Amino acid sequence: SQARMRGKNRKVLGIGLAVTLVVAVLAALGAFDTLEKRSLDLRFIWRGPRALTAPVAVVAVDDESLNGWVDSAGRMQYMPERWIWPRDFHARLVKNLKAAGARLVVFDIVFSESSKLNPQQDIAFGDAVRAAGNVIMADRVVVEHDGAQKTETLIPPLEAAKLDEGQVQTEPDAQGDLRSFVPLFPDSAGQLNVDQPGLEIAALRQWKYGRPLKPVFDPTRMTVTVGGTVIPLNNDGTVDVNYAGKAGTVPTYPYHAVYNQSMDMSVFKGKVVYVGSTTGILHDNWADPFDDIREAMPGVEAHAQFFDTLVSGQFLRHSPAWLEYLLILGLGLMASFLTFRVSALQGVIVAAAMVVVYGAAVVALFITARWILPMVTPLVSVVAAFGGLAIYRGMVEEKQARNTRQMFSRYVSKQIVEEIMKNPDAVKLGGELKEATILFSDVRGFTAMSEKLSAPEVVEVLNEYLTAMVDVVMANHGTLDKYVGDAIMAVWGSPLPDPQHRQNAVRTAVQMMEVLRQLQERWKGEGKPHIDIGIGVNTGHVVAGNMGHHDFKMDYTVIGDDVNLAARMESANKELKSHVLITGSTYQGCEDLVEVVGHPPIHVKGKAAAIEVYEVVGWKKQGRAPWAVPLS
Repeated sequence: SQARMRGKNRKVLGIGLAVTLVVAVLAALGAFDTLEKRSLDLRFIWRGPRALTAPVAVVAVDDESLNGWVDSAGRMQYMPERWIWPRDFHARLVKNLKAAGARLVVFDIVFSESSKLNPQQDIAFGDAVRAAGNVIMADRVVVEHDGAQKTETLIPPLEAAKLDEGQVQTEPDAQGDLRSFVPLFPDSAGQLNVDQPGLEIAALRQWKYGRPLKPVFDPTRMTVTVGGTVIPLNNDGTVDVNYAGKAGTVPTYPYHAVYNQSMDMSVFKGKVVYVGSTTGILHDNWADPFDDIREAMPGVEAHAQFFDTLVSGQFLRHSPAWLEYLLILGLGLMASFLTFRVSALQGVIVAAAMVVVYGAAVVALFITARWILPMVTPLVSVVAAFGGLAIYRGMVEEKQARNTRQMFSRYVSKQIVEEIMKNPDAVKLGGELKEATILFSDVRGFTAMSEKLSAPEVVEVLNEYLTAMVDVVMANHGTLDKYVGDAIMAVWGSPLPDPQHRQNAVRTAVQMMEVLRQLQERWKGEGKPHIDIGIGVNTGHVVAGNMGHHDFKMDYTVIGDDVNLAARMESANKELKSHVLITGSTYQGCEDLVEVVGHPPIHVKGKAAAIEVYEVVGWKKQGRAPWAVPLS
């Protein structure tokens, strides 16, 4: 009914809402953050590397430069001194890069303390920086344990000599991944400070405009503008690195080769050259999206790739936070309604299709438009909604199966119950038209018996009789439809089809008379009164289904004119002085099973045509049975 369907829809909506709200709360608590970041890594991998836009290179303080290297003649070579190197090493490096035509030299090394070995080396380094006129230095922002910020500033010789400077603060996320940089560092009040640009902002303004343009921060649009370059910020004031590829994507050269000019120095012409550590000893390596190896991406190359992100303008854009919760709710409810109306297997297919389609859309938007949409939480919502409904439907189906088993176990044998449970769709509880054979039996002499026996004795005799008769019905694969006082109604061909329904019903009638005769003989010896029965059988079309009050009592039964005709056959035994009467429609197919005596057709109420009637008197070729005496 429509009311029941509305009730089901409300339950589906309630389950979908409950599940999606749980997913939304878990998302707000950060339960899926790690998986979400891993999904972003996969998007980078599926996109693959992209071409660098900015002319960048890295001079690496690498393991060779620190520990020695093998030259072309196979001899082991070392830097003049081991780490920590004198500052005049860097002076020589700057001179060599300037001579090679480097556009800018950006140090991702902080020089905040004077040289303890020889302060004159600081001056020499400063003179080289001043002479080159293209060196950008770094200040480091340190966050104390109490949250206070401290900036490690340049030593005076470099402060006076540098072309520009920017701040650095390597803040990997909880998984050790370096995903974003801060273009403007916050002041002590937590506000982004245009006077504290990041290292790449300093590099960008010098490379693109040749002067230290002050950035402009727009808190309404969440953008930082440098000249004509507009940089969109994340909500936390960071900018994601749109990595061009894994570690090594930016051309990288050993420090010792540049220091000694033992390489082709022309590769630096017109380049923005970053100088920094790539060795694990100095602990400036991090995980990147393209590589599962931890500490694979040197911090200096991450800076170079961030500079490339700013130059290319290929910024990654995060969807607004509200969209994630809208997707969780929308996809979860959609999964609930789509999977509830189909089978379990179809539900799996529908849920899987939703996962694939949404996942593909998220990946496509990342690759084509650089949009970062939440992937994990909406998909979890789909799976959770499907899972929640599967559990609910399993509970409902289990309850229905339990009710079905409980209901049919009152009517049919255990074997038929098992068949119904194996294929519940074979039984339409809502009603169906089918051909069946119906048997009615009723006790004769009940009044006389009740006068001679006490009430408990009457019940005892009837229970013994009914148990014996129902056992015969069950043994012949019949369905006990109902008791009406001492009368029995049984059906063959419902709830499950039975191609032998006529024969099984007629066989049951004969066996019931045989079993009754045995009971009569025993009761006679016990001094109990004699009772007899009449049986009527008819075959025809019936309506079968679960009928009754939905909230109080429902019974599986059959109804129709042919059911009434079977009852009339049972009543006709009184007039014909017979025990078992069957109609012509039942006798068809039973000619070789039983001996019959034909009676003139009879007219019954509600039937225009006369009904063929046969009296069953015993098994075929065995003559008239002892029980087939005229009914008194």
